[in-house]
Amino acid sequence: MLPKRGLKSISLDATPKLIAREPVHVVALGDSITNLFALDDYHEDWVRSYPAIFLDKLANEFMYTGGVRLIRTKTKKHATKLLPLAGPEITYNNLARNGATVQRGLLRTASRAFLNQPDLVLINFGLNDSNGSVPLDRYEEVLALLIDMVRAKGADCIVLGCTFRTADPNGVYSATSLPDFIGLSRPYAALARDLAEKRGVFFADLGDPRFFVKPLEETDALDDFILKVGAQLEQKAFLFENGEADRLHIGRSAHRRLGSAIHQQLVDHDTTHSSLTLNDAILTLAPDGGMVAEASLTNSSDQPISCQVAPLAFTLSHRPVSPAIACTILPGEFRALRFSYAATEEDLAHLFPAKAGTLYLPLLVSSPEATTTLTTQAKPRPIGVTWDTGMTVNIDKTIEIKPTLSNPSDKPFSGEFTATWNGQESRGSVSIPSEGKQQITIKFTPPASSQVERIGSNLVLTFSDGPRFVRKLELIRNLGLQEWRTLEQGSAYQFEGSNRIESPPSQATVRLKVDADQEKLYLTYDLGSLALSDAEDQLTAVIQIQLDGRAYGKRQAPGPVGEMVITFSSSSDGMGTVNLLGDCIFGVDYTADLSNKGISALASTRPDGKRRIMVSIPRKYFYCHEYGRVPEQAIGNGNSQFGINTFISLLDPDPKAAIRFPNNLQFLLVRPLVTKYDAETLGALELSNPRTGRWAMHLF
Repeated sequence: MLPKRGLKSISLDATPKLIAREPVHVVALGDSITNLFALDDYHEDWVRSYPAIFLDKLANEFMYTGGVRLIRTKTKKHATKLLPLAGPEITYNNLARNGATVQRGLLRTASRAFLNQPDLVLINFGLNDSNGSVPLDRYEEVLALLIDMVRAKGADCIVLGCTFRTADPNGVYSATSLPDFIGLSRPYAALARDLAEKRGVFFADLGDPRFFVKPLEETDALDDFILKVGAQLEQKAFLFENGEADRLHIGRSAHRRLGSAIHQQLVDHDTTHSSLTLNDAILTLAPDGGMVAEASLTNSSDQPISCQVAPLAFTLSHRPVSPAIACTILPGEFRALRFSYAATEEDLAHLFPAKAGTLYLPLLVSSPEATTTLTTQAKPRPIGVTWDTGMTVNIDKTIEIKPTLSNPSDKPFSGEFTATWNGQESRGSVSIPSEGKQQITIKFTPPASSQVERIGSNLVLTFSDGPRFVRKLELIRNLGLQEWRTLEQGSAYQFEGSNRIESPPSQATVRLKVDADQEKLYLTYDLGSLALSDAEDQLTAVIQIQLDGRAYGKRQAPGPVGEMVITFSSSSDGMGTVNLLGDCIFGVDYTADLSNKGISALASTRPDGKRRIMVSIPRKYFYCHEYGRVPEQAIGNGNSQFGINTFISLLDPDPKAAIRFPNNLQFLLVRPLVTKYDAETLGALELSNPRTGRWAMHLF
């Protein structure tokens, strides 16, 4: 007889198959945590990762005597099963990638996740997104697309709240600065929870400290609160079996805990773990960029609860400056909380969430019941601003931005606003009723000089008697065919105050030209006076190319795009190596598994002794783009465009150099303001000559 609780409690579309012990196939999408990145012998041994542990629990629940079997392993030394048992089994395919964000997860889903038609898909993204790569509003858009894609293909999914880090993205760690880091992924987990609830799919949180940290003890001193939490996380979550830790990737024992936690939450609906509830918060924004958060903790139990509460950084733009507090809350009562956060203007620029309606405030709370994080929605006051971030194509004579202002208070808000960008001002007035909204229009003018190729500056929006908001706004001039464009040196690339003018060809830099005919698209890199160098066991040059080849009307919409990588192992003239093409290489519509065989890259020496590299891509690769389908209509049409970006990195000729590909030998067209896999960070290539002179605008 099947276990009673399994029959009654599990609410998955695959449940009828599980009950009948029919073959069930599961795919996991995620980052290095899902991939079981480790510093010990269990590195990428997927049968020991949290998804396999969860599925093993599920197999036991429904008496799959064959257990869980991987349909592929990372290497031949890894086993496909924990035990060589026979009988009905659940098959599992790990499609996680180290460093992946939700953007790369969508590429993976569109290309590979459904090759074997899974019944269930596990989705775990947010840890890398929260380091500044994918803003919260963009994460919401793409995760919603990913969930909808999985459901549209007939599979069920479990959305997972991501784990956390206890060090910053550069690995800097201090127990006293733990709140600066542990909270950054919590808004992403909370947003994933809300999206899952709206779409009727199951959510399980992997980033709750309660899985690793003991509840509060009466002898715990307030000054030791953060130190003790950090020490327990270090020991229980991030310690590998060889004694090493990197404060980002979890060890094998932590994988076992999290795999069991998913199963427990699924079967027992174990989501209520504290009698304390964090109520909706208000964030008061100060003119200097700082903020004060006000919320309250409610005790829903029939006993007094003593607890300690610490503010957490919930965005990279602000860090908490208030200390932890201790309090006792009587049954049915609440305790008002107030914490301060500080920020600089540069932190505010694009790092403060762009969507006022999706601010989430996390707090670290420890009581005799649990040490956990509680997260609630937070409304900014006196006003919040929601920006339509991303790319706007074909800007001509006017830059027009239309943010929406929201007033969450019970009092009207009115006043004057001033928006500044690149030395220009745009002014206006607002009058917003209580709990109302108003859209404003901000206008600027692109540079008049035809020589300017890129201009970037912070957009600062200030209000009389109100706060200020800062975003990053950059214009990139559209490329045309047969036009030479100078790539910018990585060490000299500036955002704020930049006024990038086309450089003379005599400089030691790289120039790019793109051309197209009825057969191929060509990218030519002229290295000028730069030389190619050789070194043992080192590549000579690396070229990275991104092309958004979606159809007209789609490439202006949000979405991810892959990256083509080409390497040269010698400074001699000859062919380079085109790496295997990744998922959806030219955008999410490119679901076919494209071969790299038709793409070529040739390094050559010109008569004047200067070096040149030409990359050619057959037109047939762009089967979703009008150039691939009707080239005679695309070539010569300024509205027929590709999204484009490219990097080229050259080996330092100094064999003693600590960095073999330094910034001064890296050259790029655009430096993405967020993850490079976001198609809206690219420039625009017009398949015409001459170019129209229009711009692509990036607002993040």
